[in-house]
Amino acid sequence: MSRTREELERIRLNGPRQAPLNERRKCCPAPEVVIGAALLGASVLFAILQNLFWTVPTFEADVPSSSVYVALVNGRWVTNDSEASSLKAALFRLSAVDGDSVWRVLTFFLILIWNPSVIFGTFVLFTALYVFAFVCLLRHMVSELTYTEEERQVFLQSLKCKEDEYSRIIDEDTTQHKTVITAIDEIQQGFYEDQIKQKVLSRELPERCEYHVIPDPKGPKIGCGGSTFVALRFLEQYYGSRTDNMKILLVHAGGYSKRLINHSISGKIFCPIPIQLSKSGAHISMLELKLIMFVHFPKKMLPGCYVTCADDIVLFGLQDLDFTQPGITALAHPSSISVGLGHASTRPLKCIRYLHKPTEDLMRQSGAIVGKDYDVFVDSSFFMDRNVCKMLLKFESHNTIDVELEAYGDFLQPLGEDATDTYFNNTRTTGGINHRLTELRQKIYDLFQSQKVQFQVIPLIPSLFVHLGTTEEYITHLTLDLPKFGFESCMGNHFYDGADPLSTRSDICLQRNIIGQKVQLGSQTVIEYSQLIPSEGLSIGSQSILSQVRLPEDIKQVPDQSFLHTIMLDGGNNDHHPTSFATIALGTSDDMKLSVSREDFISNGGKHLVLRGVPVSNILSRLGLSVDQVWDSTENVLSLWSAKLFPGQEGEGAMKYGTVTRTSLAASVKQRNLIGQTQFFREHHELDIIFQKLSRQFYDEVDANEWISSVPQLNWIVELLHRDQKDEEKWKHWCEQLDQLFTYCEDRLGNQNQLSKSRALFSLNTIIGGVTSNLPLDHPASEKFKERSKAGLQKAWNALRDLILSPFLTGLKRNPLEGANERPIGYFLDSHTQSLPLSPGIKANIALPARIVISGGWSDTPPYSLDHEGQCVNFAVTIEGKLPVNVTAEVIERPVVILTTVDGKSTAEFSVENLSSLFGYQPGESLALLKAAFCFTFFPQFCSHQVLGRDGASDIALSLLFRQLFGKGGISIRTEVDIPFGSGLGTSSILMLGVLRVLRKLVGIPWSNRLLSESSLEMDKEMNGVLAVEQMLTTGGGWQDQIGGGIDGLKFTLAKGIITSPESCFPQYYVETLKLDEKHLDFFNRHLLVVYTGLNRMAKTILYSVVDHWFIRKMDTVECKGHQSERVYEGRFISAQTEDEMYRVWEELGTLTTAVRGLNIRLEKAFSNPQLDSLFSALSDMVTGSHLIGAGSGGFVVGWLRKGETHERVASSIAVSHPEARVTKMALWQPSE
Repeated sequence: MSRTREELERIRLNGPRQAPLNERRKCCPAPEVVIGAALLGASVLFAILQNLFWTVPTFEADVPSSSVYVALVNGRWVTNDSEASSLKAALFRLSAVDGDSVWRVLTFFLILIWNPSVIFGTFVLFTALYVFAFVCLLRHMVSELTYTEEERQVFLQSLKCKEDEYSRIIDEDTTQHKTVITAIDEIQQGFYEDQIKQKVLSRELPERCEYHVIPDPKGPKIGCGGSTFVALRFLEQYYGSRTDNMKILLVHAGGYSKRLINHSISGKIFCPIPIQLSKSGAHISMLELKLIMFVHFPKKMLPGCYVTCADDIVLFGLQDLDFTQPGITALAHPSSISVGLGHASTRPLKCIRYLHKPTEDLMRQSGAIVGKDYDVFVDSSFFMDRNVCKMLLKFESHNTIDVELEAYGDFLQPLGEDATDTYFNNTRTTGGINHRLTELRQKIYDLFQSQKVQFQVIPLIPSLFVHLGTTEEYITHLTLDLPKFGFESCMGNHFYDGADPLSTRSDICLQRNIIGQKVQLGSQTVIEYSQLIPSEGLSIGSQSILSQVRLPEDIKQVPDQSFLHTIMLDGGNNDHHPTSFATIALGTSDDMKLSVSREDFISNGGKHLVLRGVPVSNILSRLGLSVDQVWDSTENVLSLWSAKLFPGQEGEGAMKYGTVTRTSLAASVKQRNLIGQTQFFREHHELDIIFQKLSRQFYDEVDANEWISSVPQLNWIVELLHRDQKDEEKWKHWCEQLDQLFTYCEDRLGNQNQLSKSRALFSLNTIIGGVTSNLPLDHPASEKFKERSKAGLQKAWNALRDLILSPFLTGLKRNPLEGANERPIGYFLDSHTQSLPLSPGIKANIALPARIVISGGWSDTPPYSLDHEGQCVNFAVTIEGKLPVNVTAEVIERPVVILTTVDGKSTAEFSVENLSSLFGYQPGESLALLKAAFCFTFFPQFCSHQVLGRDGASDIALSLLFRQLFGKGGISIRTEVDIPFGSGLGTSSILMLGVLRVLRKLVGIPWSNRLLSESSLEMDKEMNGVLAVEQMLTTGGGWQDQIGGGIDGLKFTLAKGIITSPESCFPQYYVETLKLDEKHLDFFNRHLLVVYTGLNRMAKTILYSVVDHWFIRKMDTVECKGHQSERVYEGRFISAQTEDEMYRVWEELGTLTTAVRGLNIRLEKAFSNPQLDSLFSALSDMVTGSHLIGAGSGGFVVGWLRKGETHERVASSIAVSHPEARVTKMALWQPSE
């Protein structure tokens, strides 16, 4: 519709929270609604026909707008609406009834059928129909905003532009105003200040904008009007004369709301709003939204104070508003937004009167309803220039503010040329009236009239005024209205697998929750900061609110229209449980303000006082509670607000619905612990959301380097750390946040078993190391996280070590004083046959070959070989016709341990009194392998990383155990290895196997090639024993080296990790050997080429890199090529009778070998280098394929000679181009039986 200029000039501004007349109740299109409406229609028709000859008596009364009242007069029901002079008029007024008066409508229909002429049966029948129909309708009646699509697009564009401008202000840190927030007391003040600090640090609020939180003084409630006086006085004292040039945003956070309980204790100023502005993924609060909505206002304001409340949202376009007029300027919003877009007016217009929460009659009498569409204007906020602020300060200096004043009702009603003093005794806006309130209202009225304060309004056309003051409004606007204007329906949640479809729903609002599988949500449900992880299934009813609740796993259903909210309470003097938690369980339509007298409750049952539709008196009867147990004996007025009906729980069971104690909302206000609850949320729920997201990345085996970018909150913290690297206070704060987060995740991630735990530690500490990648190397934060990452990675290796060592520690006691007479034989030696102690002269020796691997390398290495099935093809070889690894052990008479390595020309003696020094082995030390193998064999209970060194293995304990093994004698172990160090021939692992095997033979455990050629327990012990010793030495390593050198011939090995307990896992092996006849063996050895590259390397360096990559899932899944080599075992090589047939198989083997080399390079670039690539190129024409033996980067090359090529020709060919390389004669070791 269009308006004339004269109509706009005569705007009557109505008070806040007055529901617009055209805000119609709408019904959802459900079948039951259609049925209910049809039944109602039939009933109305019948009632009209029934009452054609019945005149409805009426009487005059001043009643509130949009309501129908009924009364019983002389035994007959009559209406008391002054306009309902006939039945037709009464039915017309019915269309204006709002959802809060549905019960009155039901009563009205009861009136229609109340006639003595109607038979009793008809009355019963239609009463039943009315109840059914209204129950159906009531379930679906919601208050939705009305707008056009064109207007919706305007609001969307406007909000987006304001968000962008707000983000720019934060990035550039430019603000033009001070922000002041009022709090009801000092507890709320501390909570608000903590919230502001966190939001400033997180760049959700501008940093340079000064924020002040001002609590109301102790004593009587003073309302938002009194808070305005207090805030202005504080600013005057704090800034002095500088306030004359200041622009101030004053936000009244609100008191203890009894209509929106989830924000009753904390206030609504930090109520979460589902809009994401920063990269943090965090929701903004009402405070940020206010700053966004008014982001352009400071540029158009004179010095002064802009006053707003924390329970409304105003959506409007990008009008260039003007706040440069003197006096007070208020925003006015039409109750209908059907006004054409071309009729917007942003010039302040004169307002002649302000009506505060008026009746419809008053609005009509005052001319406030404009136009044929019955439009009115409602206010949302207003601006006071500096002169008005000074005037109020002067008034406050001469008057004590000790009653509840309203900033809107008491500051605006005195304004305008038609203002009257009739509101002084108005009780519609207060809980009561007293002489002191009337006196102050009179003084304020006189002040504004005498100073002739100018009052104008800016009609925002189009605009929407959204009030979030009640549970009904909260549900309706968050689930139905706001999502249509750019607000999200689902933000910051973590959904378990199978729960994600909830994120696509548009009729719910989910904020910062953890939601498990099989959770079903009814329509118009709001869930915030909660954890719902049912064991079987969970159904949440429609039109419900769950706030900061953790439901127990066995809860299966939450009824419709349920309200659950958990509050942290201060434990007072309870040292054992300093905090407790109360869970408030209500219905969303329960009235906290409704009260009855104690006398009425006792005598009549207080039937009007209901909880979820059940009279409280009935609830007390069911629970066996008396009135005095639920309300204090001094209370004469009883209400749900003060009823001690709500369960609480103490200690670590926090935030779960329990029944340890009962409390009331009134008591919760006094005992609330707002900062504690926020801290609890940050340290538990918020971290848990991040943990759950990281956990999904972990179990989906996502590259750990991508974890940070996939979790917005974590990514934002890292970005802020980099941004704030020059601000010590800030970067320390973010370091603490990250440290807390990673500690939380380390404690929980992968806790099913040690294998998962080890991988989790690797992954987390790898990304920890990368957190500071963009910081200077000498930055303290960089040093801090590098040290933390280093320590965390060591924990990961320790966890892997303990996992592999664990099977060998079963049943052993670390304290030798416990059971000193027990035999000190562990799992590794439990099948021994020699009696203990061993006698001097017992001797054992062994000679072992080296090994060459064809394919499957790295698939044998923990943790991959524990996670997945490993496959490997390798064979044992002699070098220059000899077995290169030799070990001898002997029991001697002297009580010492003598360790000797001939190749390293090292020897050492350890007396029985100084055996703890055996544990001081260091990787790379010549005797380290012998020390570790000896300790593992005879002292396994002291080999865990947790007990290394003298503290764990005392000389007394070791001496006692040693004497049980060797009596008065000792032992000598001697090794001789004729292989270059770092050759890649598996020397270390094979030597380790030799030492372990010779020590087992020493105590009488036989070894059989036949036994070890198939799956067996003894083979598992030996091969896994080598894995364990390599973990002790921190060299890592897999199982294929000891399999290759410990079992003769050419073989295919398959192994799979078996988790025997959460702390224990080891591979089980199956070995298939291929016996070559003399002809095939001769061909194999003649065409086997092995070239020493002249480059030595330590496998540990490359192994750590590959293992790290596997742990963090950086590399592709290892594609074990062992199955391709099974062609050798399919009989093709053996069945080849001619050399030409063998050469064809040889070509395939060469192709496979080259492909395996390419795979290893892909896994680890350091596997090869330019010098090695050059050697491979030089050999390419003489071999069918070639590959580096072992971990790469040097050692030996294996190749398969082409037809006509010889070892001598290869040696001659590479002598010039690669003088450091030499051909080494090796042969497959396949001894006869």
